[in-house]
Amino acid sequence: MSWLVAMAALSAQAYEVRVDDAGQPLRWNQMPLSYEVRLDGAPDGITSEAWHKAIDESFASWTGVEGTRVLFNPLGKVDAPGSSIADGQNIVWFDTEWDDDPEVGMRTNVWVTQAGSPVGFDIRVNATMDWSLTGDGFDAQAALTHEVGHVIGLGHSDVEIATMFYALGPEEAFRRVLSEDDEEGVLFLYPHVDLEAPAFLSCNQTGGVPSWITWLLLPALLRRRTNPHQGGAQ
Repeated sequence: MSWLVAMAALSAQAYEVRVDDAGQPLRWNQMPLSYEVRLDGAPDGITSEAWHKAIDESFASWTGVEGTRVLFNPLGKVDAPGSSIADGQNIVWFDTEWDDDPEVGMRTNVWVTQAGSPVGFDIRVNATMDWSLTGDGFDAQAALTHEVGHVIGLGHSDVEIATMFYALGPEEAFRRVLSEDDEEGVLFLYPHVDLEAPAFLSCNQTGGVPSWITWLLLPALLRRRTNPHQGGAQ
């Protein structure tokens, strides 16, 4: 059983961060965050090497902001293709049986225990979409960079040029690069000091349609999805 708890947003400049009922920002308190990539099911037209590069660079975009402590540790490809996707696994994977709105490109979940300790995250990519890494169409790396912003606790921004703007349109590869607003958000959440323990969100990113952001809290013991293709907060 899981609890779905609506959280308020703390606005600082144009970006938003997620906060708990006490008004405290929700963020990771330990770095680096390791992650794996499962490429089986990835759409044709983009090589495995290009997918790995795009995914790793999307995470790395958030580590280069001066004065922050955001760090990631890429572990490479999951060793067992076809294995189940487990909560707490920290994984980017491709869903070939996408049962959400077909215009939703990606969904990010970060799970926490009832006590507020993080247990992991996943970024689920809609494998039925026609993704691009060449600047035309919907840019996969820009979308992934947006989702990583949600992983670390950022909500959506009102700044139209920001990576964390609520929608991704075609030919918007410029969102791979963080805007000043994005950098201010990560500086607020992750200065070089110890911060309080985290909790996190589920995000639907669409090609032009605003998305709802919710927070998914779990009991102290992890739950495991019985169907790895039904992982979003409903």
